[in-house]
Amino acid sequence: MLTNQAAYLADGAEHAIRLQLREDKPDATWRTTVTGIVESEDSYALVAVSLEVFPNAEVPLPGRPRLVRDLVRDLKPVDGPASLTLHPQSVNAEATDTLIDVLCDPIRRRPVIVAAKPLYPDQLWTERMGIAMPLCAGAASLYLLADTEAVEAFRAVIGEYHRVAPGSVRTFLTEVDPAWPKDASRHRFLTMARMSDPQDSAWRGLPRAVHRLSTEVPLPEALRGALWFPDDGQRHRKERQAALAAGAPPMSWLGRSRTSKSSRHCWRRRTRS
Repeated sequence: MLTNQAAYLADGAEHAIRLQLREDKPDATWRTTVTGIVESEDSYALVAVSLEVFPNAEVPLPGRPRLVRDLVRDLKPVDGPASLTLHPQSVNAEATDTLIDVLCDPIRRRPVIVAAKPLYPDQLWTERMGIAMPLCAGAASLYLLADTEAVEAFRAVIGEYHRVAPGSVRTFLTEVDPAWPKDASRHRFLTMARMSDPQDSAWRGLPRAVHRLSTEVPLPEALRGALWFPDDGQRHRKERQAALAAGAPPMSWLGRSRTSKSSRHCWRRRTRS
C-alpha cells in the first residue's frame, strides 16, 4: 500500500511531503517512509528515509532501504561541507586541505570514509572497494586519495596518527582532532593487508558500521515532533482496528514498537537560490 501525504503552513503553502510504502509479507511487515521538508529557512531542504520492520518471525535487519541509492544519486545531498555520493570522490594533493576541512567541520553529522589507492594495482582491493563504497552511500561521505602524492600531502597536514596509508580504508567519526594523538584510536581503519587478503572478510563490516551510526544520528527538529500530517490520527486508528480484527497485537506506528526494527537516513539538500 502506497500513501502520499502533504503538510501545509498556516498560510496554505505546502510545507512537507511524506511517501510511505507498506508491504505485508509472510515473514514481516515492511514500511518505508520518505519525508521531505520542501521549504526551509536556511535554504536547505531536509529529506529523511526510514525503514521499519515488524517481524512475524526472526528476520535479519536490512542495512537500508534500497531506494536510498537512487535518492543519493538524484538529490545530491550534503552533510555540512561534505557531499554524499555513490562513489568515492577523488582527492589529489592540492585538495587535501579541503578534505581536512570536511573531517574537522563541527556541523558534520555522519562518518567520512577515506581510502588511499595502493602503491601497486590490486584486483581484489578494487573489487572490494567497488562493492563496499556504494553500500555506504548516504550513510557516509566517501573520498579516495588518488595517488602517493595525495597520501603524503594528507599525512603532512593531518599528522602521523590520523594518516591513511596506501591501500588502507579509514572511517573518521565526527569531531576529528588531528592535534590530539589519542583521538586517532576512535577512527578505525582496515589495512592494505586485510583488504587484499582473500581469507579476510572484515571489509564487509564497513557498510554495516556506517549504517548503524546513521541510525544513531538524531533527526533535525523540523523532522521530529514539529512535523504533523493532517490524517495521521485517522490512519493510526484504522491500522490499530485492522490489527485487532485480525487477532494480531497492535503495532505502534507513532514510534518503534518493542518488536520492531528500523534503520534511518536523513540528509540536507541544497535548494535553488
